[in-house]
Amino acid sequence: MNPLEHKPLTIGQVAELADVSPRTVRHYHQIGLLGEAERDSAGRRVYRTSAIARLLLIRKLVDLGLSLSQIEGVADGTTELADLLDGVERDLAEQEQRIARQRESLRLVRAAGGAPALIGEIGDESEQVARLRRHAGVPGDQQRDMLLLVEKAFGPQRAVLQAATDNLADTDEHLRALAARVTEHYDHLATAEPDDPRVEQCAQDQLELADAVREAELAAGIDGDALWRDLAAEEEQDPEIKALAIQAMNSEVPQLSPAQHQALRRYLQKAVAAQTRPA
Repeated sequence: MNPLEHKPLTIGQVAELADVSPRTVRHYHQIGLLGEAERDSAGRRVYRTSAIARLLLIRKLVDLGLSLSQIEGVADGTTELADLLDGVERDLAEQEQRIARQRESLRLVRAAGGAPALIGEIGDESEQVARLRRHAGVPGDQQRDMLLLVEKAFGPQRAVLQAATDNLADTDEHLRALAARVTEHYDHLATAEPDDPRVEQCAQDQLELADAVREAELAAGIDGDALWRDLAAEEEQDPEIKALAIQAMNSEVPQLSPAQHQALRRYLQKAVAAQTRPA
């Protein structure tokens, strides 16, 4: 071909030149971003220099991250390109931060054996949260599912705290024995009367279990009650989301029998009395 020959390009050729599909070029025509091209004697679109240059400009601005509506504003002179580029730069900075958080989450997922509930977007992790992660272990499927809901209701740091305290209880033989005893009581009370003598024993064993769990936490350097109150006040969740998450946590909890309810009530009374008793 003679490079000086004044022969316009077809839609397929300009699409190839701009690294887009002919369909994309037609779309730009339809929305008015690219003016309608001349047509040859056969009715086919043909493109001259100015139209091709405009298409190349559109593609370059798209690659920069501008929307088609923003590009239209630049093209018709109603929008300053510099202002839009400032916005693109801000968007890129936010994307970089999001990618950095995703990379950190990925690292934590691998470190936690693939347990997604243990990896919220915590940001700069404090030493106490790092210590909790070390105690959190790798939860089973059922525990993981509950931790996902804890994270939704109370935030990722509190989910890590819950995982750590659960893991301590699961790995301590004495605590496992106490928990099994409480479970046995509740199983018995499912069909018992509210005045069954085992109600009081169940309440007392629950109190003993709670005290033992707290002792194990403190021995591991975890003050669970204080941390639950103090961890990341800025993490406070949206009230509606929090309520939905709590509702989801309770959706499969079986209805307590009168005797089980009485045992739980007595345990709570004992726990409150223990907290208010002078040291």
